[in-house]
Amino acid sequence: MRKLAFVFALLILAISVNTALGLPGSGTQEEPWRIESPADFNEFAADPNYWDDYTRLDTDVNLAGQTYSTAVIAPDTDNSNWSFDGLAFTGVFDGNSHKIKGLTINDGGAGNDFLGLFGYIDGGEVRNLGLEGGSVSGEDYIGGLVGFNYYGSVSNCHSTCDVSGDDYVGGLVGGNGYGTISNCYSTGDVSGYDGVGGLVGSNSGSVSNCHSTGDVNGVYYVGGLVGWNYHGSVSNCYSTGDVSGTKSIVGGLVGENWHGSISNCYSSGAVSGKGDVGGLVGWNQYGSISNCSSTGGVSGDDLVGGLVGENWHGSISNCYSIGDVNGTDQSVGGLVGFDWDGSISNCYSRGAVSGEIQVGGLMGVNLGNVSNCYSTGDVDGERNVGGLVGSNFHGSISNCYSSGDVEGADYVGGLVGWKLYGIVSNCIWDTDTQTHGVTESIGYNEGTVTNVEGLSTTEMQDINTYLNAGWDFVGETANGTDDIWLICQGRDYPRLWWQFPLPVLEAEPQESVGTSNIIMWSEVSDANAYYWVECAEDANFEYVVDSSGWINETSYVFFGLETGVTYWYRVKAGYYCDIESRWSNVESSTQVQLADAVLALLDPNDVKNENMLRSLANKLDAIQAMMDKGQYKAAISKLENDILQKTDGCAEIGAPDKNDWITTCERQELVYPIIIEIIELLSDG
Repeated sequence: MRKLAFVFALLILAISVNTALGLPGSGTQEEPWRIESPADFNEFAADPNYWDDYTRLDTDVNLAGQTYSTAVIAPDTDNSNWSFDGLAFTGVFDGNSHKIKGLTINDGGAGNDFLGLFGYIDGGEVRNLGLEGGSVSGEDYIGGLVGFNYYGSVSNCHSTCDVSGDDYVGGLVGGNGYGTISNCYSTGDVSGYDGVGGLVGSNSGSVSNCHSTGDVNGVYYVGGLVGWNYHGSVSNCYSTGDVSGTKSIVGGLVGENWHGSISNCYSSGAVSGKGDVGGLVGWNQYGSISNCSSTGGVSGDDLVGGLVGENWHGSISNCYSIGDVNGTDQSVGGLVGFDWDGSISNCYSRGAVSGEIQVGGLMGVNLGNVSNCYSTGDVDGERNVGGLVGSNFHGSISNCYSSGDVEGADYVGGLVGWKLYGIVSNCIWDTDTQTHGVTESIGYNEGTVTNVEGLSTTEMQDINTYLNAGWDFVGETANGTDDIWLICQGRDYPRLWWQFPLPVLEAEPQESVGTSNIIMWSEVSDANAYYWVECAEDANFEYVVDSSGWINETSYVFFGLETGVTYWYRVKAGYYCDIESRWSNVESSTQVQLADAVLALLDPNDVKNENMLRSLANKLDAIQAMMDKGQYKAAISKLENDILQKTDGCAEIGAPDKNDWITTCERQELVYPIIIEIIELLSDG
């Protein structure tokens, strides 16, 4: 009897669950719950039983006219403490490229935390979702899409709403705790107090291939993309909005980078704050920054840098800044304001720099190691003013150069304004703009200056000057294996090779029709031409069968290819002064006869009868012969009259018509686009 009662109780529970979960679908990966209306969305948001399953959004949802005081999904239920109290979202939510519009969350000053469309994700996933319009405001861990992402995944999502809060506030995600955020962006303005970012407030996970464009305002730890990067990674990202902080630790991309890594990123907005203000990062503490740049103007009081405000035991490599830098007090640099026991290599700055004390074209104060760097911007200050470094305390400077005009009252040097215990070796300053290289400190000359000399501007724009100092140039490796620098010989100073982006080839189909193939690639900014689009019969390009030479277009057609042969393709971009980018990605395709390509897509049962199938093959062979002879107008006419009209019913009326030889829309939708593409290609030719 007891066993029977237990079974009965389970049946009652199953019935109640099935009744509650009324969305279409079953919650599995193969059959997710489907949200097909606003009512379905409201049911999903109100019932936690959905939150650990697979769910797919099949329609846009407009939430305009409603104001929430907590997160819509997985809200915090107790705002009296810092921890999350409630049921987290642990499932998979696929936005299916749809949008949630007009979301408005306002806690009315109640101090609610973990606000966003999703309050808290614990190992779950949100993907392919847009959040457009509206606003979100609250206390801590506030994001447009997610309040806090704990070991979860957010991908292919965006938000355009404005976001405001207190601590850990982000345009898309408030806090990212060991989770991943990829291929996302935010465009709304973001404001808060501490840990404020255009995309993410605080990050201890991974942020990649993301960007933000809204303006960001805060007090401490403020960044255009991420406010506080704690042991996290930020890669292939950028921010373009203006960033301001009323206090300190303000960066165009990241406010503070603590034991984190930042690579292949840039920022372009104006940045302002009090102390620790950088065009890319405000404070880099034990972190690494590589292949990054900043181009916006930077202003602050002290510890102000074009790229990094303060570098504390961190490494900065292969980076540059070109924005003007202004500090009202001390430790102001074109690249870094203040470096404490850090490493800076293969970097440069080109913006004008101004400040009061300890002002340098590259760095205000150096207590670390600087090598293979240069600065060209004009420098203006009062005391301890240098074309490269304002004050060199206990630091090492080697193989570096400066060329900007330097103005100051006391301790002014074309290379270093004030040397105190530091080491300066194998460095050059420009005699056409500066009068001397290093100013010695009176009574404190325990450091060393060796092999420091002045050269003319012409000599400083000669590649041999840098090769002799061990710099690694493309095709001229002097001291290593990696190509780092490029130079427009006799016309410019060196630039980093990665600055010259390479084009990206569009994916090739597995098979291309006929004896020609059109190759297309992305347009590259600042490129004035594209160079040697190559076609080869092997992936290593040892047997190049054809190449384009210099062209201005972003496509090229190869003719005279053989059917049955696989070809590989790649392209370069060309820049000013004959500088070339690296090779693009490689794509390949096999040339096939038109008839082979079309018939491979067909099942004989999808054609009205066998005679029509043979007739279709014969017509395609005839068209192929015209194409091979260059009779393109005749081929187009035959394609339009003999082939297209027999495959276009589904495209025209949504079902096969009486003239169609192919009897199913599934097969027509495979063949029809091929015919259209070939007609367009022949018409362009």
